[in-house]
Amino acid sequence: MLSKLRVLTTVLLVSLSVGLAWGQVTAPKSSLKAKKQAEKKSVVAEPPRSAFSGVFTLSRSTNLYDYKDGTRNDGMDYEFRAGYGLSENYSLGLLTSYSQDLKDSEGSDFSNTSISMRKNPNLVGNFLNMGFGTSIILPTSKKANKLQSMIAGWGVNVAAEVNPDLLASGLKISSSMGITKNFHTYNSALDGTVNNSWSSLQSLGIDYTFKFPITLSFAAVHRNTLSYQDTLKDSFELSEEISYAATANLGISVGHTNAGSSLKPNATDSNVQLTNDRSSLVYASMTLLF
Repeated sequence: MLSKLRVLTTVLLVSLSVGLAWGQVTAPKSSLKAKKQAEKKSVVAEPPRSAFSGVFTLSRSTNLYDYKDGTRNDGMDYEFRAGYGLSENYSLGLLTSYSQDLKDSEGSDFSNTSISMRKNPNLVGNFLNMGFGTSIILPTSKKANKLQSMIAGWGVNVAAEVNPDLLASGLKISSSMGITKNFHTYNSALDGTVNNSWSSLQSLGIDYTFKFPITLSFAAVHRNTLSYQDTLKDSFELSEEISYAATANLGISVGHTNAGSSLKPNATDSNVQLTNDRSSLVYASMTLLF
């Protein structure tokens, strides 16, 4: 237990040091709203700035195709994001969620919890708004905590958005890259699989908001994982979404997502596709800002 606490304390100190170091070389700007797809987007208008902000998202998802053979997924997801402005230049964030399997309660689980520090973005070369961040991952899911004996994770990321002044009105193009180091008590999980030591993520998002409060969104995410035995795997996620801002604090969305391994079982042919008769999911969500 003491060794776990020492590792977690070291990760926290390093994370704060990295965030402060970025603060010395990056000029302050307004916050950059960047999300992964595989994170769901919202077109809810931002309320006036305050020290604390929160976002709660409730969603229901199921398979795009139902073969009536008992393999259809049916679930609810509850996601909570909180932010706290430390100053004009820095902010803290928290992200956690719970996935409820409506067919099998044993499949329900919390996600891991992320605590982050962000440096507000600044304009780079009149073309990109860029921001940086660092985060600590806490093993609050049963899979990470009990099965994989995870202690914690530490990640850094950079997010960029094309200067809106250079794009057509209503168009937004954003991207992000991040890398995470995971710490485990053991290299292998209880089921015999090898735990992942490193992971990385690259994402691209394209959104178009009409003059009326409807937004069309597309997001692509690519992930890499490296195990303690140096086995490299990669996966993808593609999402399309239509969102409607019912009020300044309430958004409603419907969408489709497909995710899986980037390669087919032969490890040669690409498996990246917009839809798949087994893995495609459709969802409806409601997002509340406060």
